[in-house]
Amino acid sequence: MRCSFWFGSASLLAGVLAFVGCMGVSVEEPLSEGGAGGEAGENTEPDTGGLAGGGRGSGGANVAGGRSGSSGGAPTTGGAPTTGGTSGIRHAACEMELPESLPELPTIRQNSTGRPLFDLWRDISCSEATEAERCSEANGAGGAASGCLGLCFRGEPSAGDGVCSYGDIDVACDGEGEVIGYHDGQCWMCSPPEVHARACCEGFSGFDCRAWPFPADGKPGMVCARHEDCEAGLVCGPGGTNAAGYGICQCPSVNVELPDFCDFLWDEP
Repeated sequence: MRCSFWFGSASLLAGVLAFVGCMGVSVEEPLSEGGAGGEAGENTEPDTGGLAGGGRGSGGANVAGGRSGSSGGAPTTGGAPTTGGTSGIRHAACEMELPESLPELPTIRQNSTGRPLFDLWRDISCSEATEAERCSEANGAGGAASGCLGLCFRGEPSAGDGVCSYGDIDVACDGEGEVIGYHDGQCWMCSPPEVHARACCEGFSGFDCRAWPFPADGKPGMVCARHEDCEAGLVCGPGGTNAAGYGICQCPSVNVELPDFCDFLWDEP
């Protein structure tokens, strides 16, 4: 092939490039570091982020009456045992250290966002909570004498006032209320969320008015939904033989039951 060039007024560089092309020599741009398809170190895979489980969420609509609080999701378990990095810790109230493999959580009643139903009392305003009537121990601890059709739920034995709850109160939160901690975290019982909201709005002593998720401050006997809700060295386990729908902070390998001193709710006038 014959090549001819006329530089004329063109630049010397243009002439050189033309000569190279004529001779069949290819000139390629260098690949960027990291290969084709982007800048160096660029991740070209799609982002599949998001918060697993939905976090605590909004908790749903306000609860407005009766023995409500069971809506918003079927009971779910806490899943398989978990392994944490805090094994070997022994709580001051326990004889055994925290095992490496934590036990499976009890059945926890929760809504679609994973928020325990026992926390839904916080969605009830203090004006709405007045549906649960206030009662007085001075008029009798339970029954009509206290102004209640059921019993007067008080936060501690020495409390003068409480909130009316239904008479068949128990530890099985199976659709008739959610767990409420009382007696300064030593006792627990299932009752309508309105009762919990009214007690906390009134500032009655003894009732557990913490907002979930709890900051690892759960002492033995306090309500929980995960192991992290409890103090170091404790686990979140069942609240007794007939308990359902929540957990109670407790020592490892110890089966807890509701203490006998919690039965002051059934005191007769």
